[in-house]
Amino acid sequence: MPQPYRSGHSPFRQGRTVLRAGALAGPLGVLAASGALAADGLRWNLEATVPVICAILEVQTRADQPAGLAVATSCNAERYQLTVTRAAGPAGLRAARSSAGPVQISGSAVTITSTRPGYALTTIELAEPVGTERFAVTVQPL
Repeated sequence: MPQPYRSGHSPFRQGRTVLRAGALAGPLGVLAASGALAADGLRWNLEATVPVICAILEVQTRADQPAGLAVATSCNAERYQLTVTRAAGPAGLRAARSSAGPVQISGSAVTITSTRPGYALTTIELAEPVGTERFAVTVQPL
């Protein structure tokens, strides 16, 4: 059973958005909705489920920093993780910053706690230069 939105709780955290609207008719007024008359009041309850969708839009190596990556993402999860792997295995990460919010680095992964859903640019500094070696960046909502 879906839980109603409560102030202070994030609606996209649970993967759903809840909108409530209500109106009361005065003692002399009458309010009509869906062809029905209501003398005491009218209450609507609209609920929508929003799927969690995360995608990597673009990955670029940074010319000014040979060990740097710029990863553009679009994600509506409250927390998500970017993982960098090289052909030889996991990549070591030195630092990261994201326009989405605070980040944590653990091994070859950057965990991002998003302050707002949507587009974000995350810069990642690897422990070693990228060079010509193949690498992959994946995204996973948490």
